[in-house]
Amino acid sequence: MIENVKMPKINLLGVRKLLSVVVISLGIFSVGYLVGIKGYKAQIGGRDPYNVTISKELPPEFKDLDFSLFWRVWDSLSLFTALLRVWYRQ
Repeated sequence: MIENVKMPKINLLGVRKLLSVVVISLGIFSVGYLVGIKGYKAQIGGRDPYNVTISKELPPEFKDLDFSLFWRVWDSLSLFTALLRVWYRQ
């Protein structure tokens, strides 16, 4: 005779969460792998990863665009952030 054996109950909510985490992780990995295969690169690190050089030179095909207002605002913001850095160091 077969005795009545109690099987552990499976929590369906836990299975759904685990399955969704696995699917999302595989999706993110797949996208990263495919982007890497295409040859796109992102460099992180170096001596100062937050040091970015911005050139105000326009490419030849965009010489007719006027960015003077944008660069005036940019200079104002960079001055403001520099003042904030000095103020927070004190």
